[in-house]
Amino acid sequence: MIKLELCLQTETHLAANVALAREFGVARLELCSRMDQDGLTPTPAQVALARQHWGDGPGLVAMLRPRGGNFCYQLSELRQMQSELVQLAAAGADAVVLGALTPAQQLDLTALTELCGFATDLGLTVAVHRAIDACAEPMLSWLQLTRLPVARVLSAGTRWDSKLPATQGIAQLQAFLAAGGPELVIGGGVNAGNIAAIRHQLAPDAAYSFHLHSAVQRQGVVAADLLQAVQAQLC
Repeated sequence: MIKLELCLQTETHLAANVALAREFGVARLELCSRMDQDGLTPTPAQVALARQHWGDGPGLVAMLRPRGGNFCYQLSELRQMQSELVQLAAAGADAVVLGALTPAQQLDLTALTELCGFATDLGLTVAVHRAIDACAEPMLSWLQLTRLPVARVLSAGTRWDSKLPATQGIAQLQAFLAAGGPELVIGGGVNAGNIAAIRHQLAPDAAYSFHLHSAVQRQGVVAADLLQAVQAQLC
């Protein structure tokens, strides 16, 4: 069965959503505050609450993003991110999802190398979020990430600012998978109605998983029937 990752907002319904996700065998949770800004770093208290209801197993991923807007960070913001890494690890996260770009829309390899090393030293698995979809050369960025301690990369295969879903990014997703490297996490407009079509166009032995947010929720609450509909497409 292909793994399922859910993105959960942390301000409301967190305990109930985490408990339901665990009950239905969701592989990973990405915890984000401020979904109105496409996800920011959750508070340590929110992570601790999620850990309480998730249990001791792996799969509790915290967003590491200090502000909305672009992914180009000043030195002070990078230092803030390092401080937040310590807090997230102490609160119970076992992984983080992050990204950093230069003003030229290339990966900020200096910042990423430092953040990845800092996270690894704290025992955190590292994933890269859709900053890769904001890169001027996504394929080059993917190849660069294969040389960093990055376990997963989230992408729709479409430009971050285009708002196009993953169904429109198949060619780019295929290229990522063909290159090998981190696990590809496919997100962006993914739902029970299009998972089968996406899977049909990808290599059957490729290493990828799916990332969903609103497609399994009603008014911010994870709905069992929507979650089951998605899982039925992952078998």
